[in-house]
Amino acid sequence: MDASPFSRIWQTRYRLIALLLGSALCTFVVASLVSYLVWIFFLGGNPWNNVCYRDDLTKSFYISTMSMILYEMGYFFERWKASLLETEKLKTQHMQAQLETLKNQLSPHFLFNSLNTLISLIPEDAQLATRFAEELSRVYRYILQNQGRELVSLRTELAFIRSYVFLHGIRFGNNLQVDYQIEEKYLDDQIAPLTLQMLVENAIKHNVVSVSKPLYIQIYIDNGQSIVVKNNLQRKNFLPESTKIGLENIRQRYQLLSHQTIDVIATAQNFMVALPLIRVS
Repeated sequence: MDASPFSRIWQTRYRLIALLLGSALCTFVVASLVSYLVWIFFLGGNPWNNVCYRDDLTKSFYISTMSMILYEMGYFFERWKASLLETEKLKTQHMQAQLETLKNQLSPHFLFNSLNTLISLIPEDAQLATRFAEELSRVYRYILQNQGRELVSLRTELAFIRSYVFLHGIRFGNNLQVDYQIEEKYLDDQIAPLTLQMLVENAIKHNVVSVSKPLYIQIYIDNGQSIVVKNNLQRKNFLPESTKIGLENIRQRYQLLSHQTIDVIATAQNFMVALPLIRVS
């Protein structure tokens, strides 16, 4: 990421003004000093009263201005090429993210478990079975509608996560507990879609969820800058086969979307991932 002042393409106007003023100042100081010394020591007379001296300053200013314009043209072209490459890279990454989402969430395994749970609920609690079917429908509708989007509001993603967690909650009961600590003022911030779901799914998939070892997941805002998904760590002895690209997928998406990175912290007791909140003006 270019950290120099006014480095963005949309800041071109400000960069040109700054370069023009800087060029004029440098030209006046340097050219004046050099020309003044030449006139004083070699040509004699008062240079300020000489037309040639003033012409020299004008020519120097023109030369520096043209040099600045040529530099800016080259700089703008390089930034434009970099922007095109970044856009293409982002498109490729989105396609990979969509494929990974389809693999993880539209898999026969996920649907099989959900349908089994629904079938077992129908004779026992028809009202709960109806709600389960509604939440399952919301989950799949959200995935299909948002898997190709770059950003969604935190409000929208959290509504989806509540439905997703509800489905797992029916299966695991009180053995799975998710605590949401999100203030209203952050709900309009943006995140990459399906990232919270991927983190919650990873926590459930890689950890024991039982009566003796309940899984606790916390979703909260940290310092107003990121949303954190944290779970207690109790890894399974036999982990399911993993593509091992879930976190890297999220990391690359955030790098391309906002030039920010995610934080992954693992201790002996907990595993947590912090996703930057993106504010779109």
